[in-house]
Amino acid sequence: MRLFVSMGVAAQTGGPRRPRVRVVDADAGTVVDELAFEAAHAPSADAHQEATSASFTREGLLLQPAHTELLWIDPVALRIVRRVTDPLFHGLHSATESDDGTIVVTCAGLDSVLELDPEGRLLCHHWLREGRFADAYGGIADFRAVDHHGFQPHSHHPNFAWRGGDDVWATCFETRDCRTVDGLRRVALDEAIPHDGRLRHGLLWFTQVDGHVIAVDPDTLERKLEIDLRELCDTKKMLGWCRGVEVADDRLFVGMTMLRSSSHREVLRMLLRGEQGEKLPTRILEIDLGRLRVVREIVMAGGEGATIYGVTSRQIRQ
Repeated sequence: MRLFVSMGVAAQTGGPRRPRVRVVDADAGTVVDELAFEAAHAPSADAHQEATSASFTREGLLLQPAHTELLWIDPVALRIVRRVTDPLFHGLHSATESDDGTIVVTCAGLDSVLELDPEGRLLCHHWLREGRFADAYGGIADFRAVDHHGFQPHSHHPNFAWRGGDDVWATCFETRDCRTVDGLRRVALDEAIPHDGRLRHGLLWFTQVDGHVIAVDPDTLERKLEIDLRELCDTKKMLGWCRGVEVADDRLFVGMTMLRSSSHREVLRMLLRGEQGEKLPTRILEIDLGRLRVVREIVMAGGEGATIYGVTSRQIRQ
């Protein structure tokens, strides 16, 4: 089995991050390949352009967003076969294919969820804030030209979205929940900032940045499992920014990103419950769900210049 880890990687600490998809042999616990690319329509040469949370299509292609574009990647050849962009693509954080072949993407920077046709053309724009989208941004025609931090603070910051039946769901960083875009249903994730929301084995799996993994029944919205990675890892060091989750049978894979030295990360030290200065590297944790123990840590980068956005898996026959 292969894990596809969507990342942003900087050549040096503090430098601009660039999109990377790293392929991990999940059984050997080693990185076996990497796709590096430059994202289209970057607002500047120094802007971060990262590979954010990807998923697989029914055709077996990796549907990989970056902040200003969406790519379809052949996972065997590790080759980009198609890429699209749109003036509304600002801070794309996830992409998932619906049962009918349409695509749901999150625009975290615009507090928006978009639905696209199978070719990547815009079908529907769900704006999560009150009021009219057209009144909010001063007549900007192309949001790709604005840095993806340009509209902070955000009201919702949707970081993962998908369609389930007639509902479009979005996991929101700022409101600490997962909600339908019409606001009628909600999963409270109040304890800490949430990410993800992958449907695996009949449950929705969320991460929280402080190192919790929560599994929720998508019908009743009841919590069925809660895992505290602090307890499993048994360390006083800083676990990192917990984001990216995948479940394969009884194996759970969770992404952990080393905290950066920026004020945005350092103010979260108390939340993330680590001792000052004791940081762990950017890595993937493999957890045995049957015995609830960490069986492996796969280091993805040793410094502060790498971030994990998503983890997804596929059985690949070479």
